[in-house]
Amino acid sequence: LPHGGRERIRWSAPMTRRDLIWTTLAAITAFWWWQRENRASAPPAAEDPVRLSLENSTLYQYDASGMRVSMLHSPLAEHLKDGSDRLHQPEMRARLPNGERSLRATLGERNAAKNLITLSGGVIGEQKSGAHHYHIETPRLHYHPEQQLAETTEAVTFRSENSHSEALGARWDMKNNHLTLDQNIRSTYEPAP
Repeated sequence: LPHGGRERIRWSAPMTRRDLIWTTLAAITAFWWWQRENRASAPPAAEDPVRLSLENSTLYQYDASGMRVSMLHSPLAEHLKDGSDRLHQPEMRARLPNGERSLRATLGERNAAKNLITLSGGVIGEQKSGAHHYHIETPRLHYHPEQQLAETTEAVTFRSENSHSEALGARWDMKNNHLTLDQNIRSTYEPAP
């Protein structure tokens, strides 16, 4: 080889238009192939669990004689693909022989079997009619609609016209108008004048 054993490469002619087109097509094909391969390895996007959304939904429950027993209202109810429901700002009302009961919260989650509603976020329970008016507050509550039973293991505040109680855990049997406070109970009572 001349020049000390080194080979010299020299371009003899500039790139033609045809060469430029083939080079551009090769670059585009390589870029397309790279994107296709990387897209296949990316994790799939999370599937939306909501099957159906309803605004201002109200569900009524009737007894065997045709009398309305309860009402469940939610400004936004989402029926999920697993059969459960997500209820935004739900309000439940039960008409019972010993007065009307209500429960409301920020969020409600009803299981697929429709026999349990878990309420969370500022849960408030009230008895508005009858001789006794009382008000219950707790952060989370499980409500069994068929038994008209509400229960929690969270902190509970209970107020009536002349008493105030706090406890950890409670069970509210709405059918029998019976409230049981579980533990760490502190109460104050002021007799009516």
